[in-house]
Amino acid sequence: MRLFLYCTISCFFTSFVFSQDEVINQFYKIPKEMNSIGGVKRVSLDIINETNDTIKSYVIADFLNDKIVKLRFVMNTGEIWIKQIEFDSLERLKTIKTIKNNESQTFVEQFFTSNNKYSDSILIYRNNLNIEKYINSFDENRVVKQNHFYNDILKDWKEYTYDDKNRLIKKRHIFPENLEEELLTSDYSNGNISTTFYPLDKVEYEYSKSEDTLITVIYKEQLETKEIIKDFVYDNIVFKSISTYKNKELFCLNNICKIKDSISDTRLYFKKGELYRYYNTYKNKEGSVSKSKTHPNDNESIYTEKYIDVFDKKNNWIRREVYTYNKLSHIYIRRIDY
Repeated sequence: MRLFLYCTISCFFTSFVFSQDEVINQFYKIPKEMNSIGGVKRVSLDIINETNDTIKSYVIADFLNDKIVKLRFVMNTGEIWIKQIEFDSLERLKTIKTIKNNESQTFVEQFFTSNNKYSDSILIYRNNLNIEKYINSFDENRVVKQNHFYNDILKDWKEYTYDDKNRLIKKRHIFPENLEEELLTSDYSNGNISTTFYPLDKVEYEYSKSEDTLITVIYKEQLETKEIIKDFVYDNIVFKSISTYKNKELFCLNNICKIKDSISDTRLYFKKGELYRYYNTYKNKEGSVSKSKTHPNDNESIYTEKYIDVFDKKNNWIRREVYTYNKLSHIYIRRIDY
C-alpha cells in the first residue's frame, strides 16, 4: 500500500525558493496529518489498510509551544528504522538523523549563531568519508552569498542581490572553473559529438503592483523562460496565478485559489498555443477530487478521496477513514497528548 504522508500543496509560499531551502527541503516534509489545534504535546500517526492490518510505519511529532521540535518517521520491516528530525525553539531544523537498530547516525546538521531564519552553515554527511558543506555570508539578515564545498573543495557558489526593500532581484550560480558563466554541454548522437555553450543559472526578479494584485516577474536566462506571478488577497480569498513562458510562448498556466478551508490547484500546459494537458485538484476538509488529461486525445481521468473524521473533545481529529472511489482504502489513527 502506498503512503500519502507527503502529498501536500505548497501554494502560498514566496514566489521563489532560496537555495538553502532547496538544500534542506529535499530531505523531509512535515506531513499535513500533523496539523492540530493548540496545546498539543505529541501527535502519533498510525496507518491501517482496508483489511485492518496495521502498516508497520508511523510518524511521531513532539511539540513545544505549538511548534514541532522533533519529528520521527518510523518503519518496521523486520528491523526498526527511524528518520529523526529535530528543530530548535524557533522551529529551525537542527539535525536529521537515521537510527537503525538503536544505532544513530547524523545525516544533516545546521548551525546558527543568531535568530536569523537561515543558518550560518549546513553539513550533509553523504557517508563516512564524504561531507557536503554550505556556508552562508550575510549582509545584516540577508544571505548574499552561499559557498558550496564537497570534502572542503569549493565546487560552486550562489550570489544574491536585493533592492532597497529587501526583495531578491538577482541570483547567480557560479562555478570556479567557469567564471565566464557559460555551461558547456555535449550531445553524443549518430556517432558525432556536438558542443553548445549556455549561460549558467542566472535569475532576475522584478516586482510591481496593480491595484490589489502583487506581480512578480522572474527571468531565467539559462532556460530562456519567464514566469509572471500574480498574488491577490482579499478578505478570506487567496489567489495566485503563475504563467510560464518558454521562448516567449506560453508553456504553463497554474492557478491556485484558497477560500476558507478549500483549495483549488489547476495546471494547464500548452503546445504552440493549444491546450495539451491539464491537472486540477480541489480539496477541502471532506476530501478531494482530482481531474487530469495528459494528451488531447485521452479521456479525462478523475480521482476522488473522501474523508470521514472522528474528533476528540478539543476538536482535533483522532481517526480518519479515507475512501478512494467510494471504497475504503486506508485509515489514519492519531494519538494526541495534551
